[in-house]
Amino acid sequence: MKPFLLTALLLAPLATLHAAETSKPNTPRQANILLIVADDLGFADLSCCGAKQVQTPNLDKLFAQGMRFTRFYSSSSLCSPSRAAMMTGRYPDLVAPPGNSPAGDTKRLIASAVTLPNVLKKVGYRTALIGKWHLGESTPNLPTENGFDEFRGFTGPMLKDYFTHAQQKGTAKGLWHNATPLAVEGHATDIFTGWAVDYIRNSAGTDAPFFLYLPYNAPHSPHQAPADWLARVRTRLPNLKEAQAQFIAQIEHLDDSIGKVLAALKATGEDKRTLVVFTSDNGGRPGLTQPHGLRGGKNDLYEGGIRVPCCAVWPGRIAPGSQNDRVVLGMDLYPTICEAAGASYDSTINGRSFLQPEEERTLLWTVTAGKTAGSDAGKPLYACRRGDWKLVQPTPSKPMELFNLRDDPAEKKPLPSNHPEFIRLQQELNNHLARVSSRSRTETETK
Repeated sequence: MKPFLLTALLLAPLATLHAAETSKPNTPRQANILLIVADDLGFADLSCCGAKQVQTPNLDKLFAQGMRFTRFYSSSSLCSPSRAAMMTGRYPDLVAPPGNSPAGDTKRLIASAVTLPNVLKKVGYRTALIGKWHLGESTPNLPTENGFDEFRGFTGPMLKDYFTHAQQKGTAKGLWHNATPLAVEGHATDIFTGWAVDYIRNSAGTDAPFFLYLPYNAPHSPHQAPADWLARVRTRLPNLKEAQAQFIAQIEHLDDSIGKVLAALKATGEDKRTLVVFTSDNGGRPGLTQPHGLRGGKNDLYEGGIRVPCCAVWPGRIAPGSQNDRVVLGMDLYPTICEAAGASYDSTINGRSFLQPEEERTLLWTVTAGKTAGSDAGKPLYACRRGDWKLVQPTPSKPMELFNLRDDPAEKKPLPSNHPEFIRLQQELNNHLARVSSRSRTETETK
């Protein structure tokens, strides 16, 4: 793979980029990479994305400073498989289980998966993960065994308590520094922010660029915003139910935290050579996420479950206030970041760099229904898209439905099952499932 620069982004839309040679590793022109990922933040849960009740001035400013992607999709509607796709550039079901693993499950990424930090390390990057991992809880699946020089955060599915840092029963307890448990006090969002700020300050002025992966747990449940942030929301919106007020307060607290991280970049001067990408791991939680006119939410494969906010900022390289409407998936971050960093890779991936001209492709989603699905729990459901056509399964026990997203973005009017696009997309999905089955027979070992 030939490396490229983002220079053309300043004046040209992504679809008309031209390649330019990058500098050699460890030169001032090599960009830092800051990848910030929220947890369960829906498509319209930021004020800049249409939320009426939420105030997110720092993320609003970040979106205005760079390029907003209006049709960015997570690679899954659940946490773990979505993260697997971002870290490997592949469809989740080709590299890991398609659902959230049971607590304590150590079988995560397959042995042949080449993670993004491992690729970046080869061209001189220092790599760090601060926050939520959720791709394995014991050796050899820990972050430091998958390309990260430094890890501070937690390995399991979620925090059971933002203040005590307790996790689900059966998971590794508390917060960690690499393989050492930490005794630290405070709200988890504040702790992760402080660690990120310290990492940026300690990295300032060094010759080697950094890749900082900052996946927060917020605004994932349990809904435990700091008291002062909750009080602000209650004062402004006194009629909200408790869960909704907590959820909004978590988002606004997260926004303030991200503002502190970005302020550290600016104070150290690192902002001028840092590519910042912000997104969410999957769609918002039904009943809490802000209205967005899309169907569904976390755990399903309708638009509300997989369409998420995203922006990319790089001063002098990405035009402020720009917008891109191409369809992009979370797995596309892998080749895009590699291209921006001047890093090549030999592994097979499914993602495509969005620095290159857009090409029509078939996109696929697989996810395993959670325990709330009753008798369908543990069973897979699927979606397949090409152009404006989308085939989606409502639940594992129901047949597929076909929609034209241009005419029916809310996915309310399913088309007949004998429609030519229904048949074509069903075949594309069958081909993918055959590849997954073949992989499972020939590459069953895991790390």
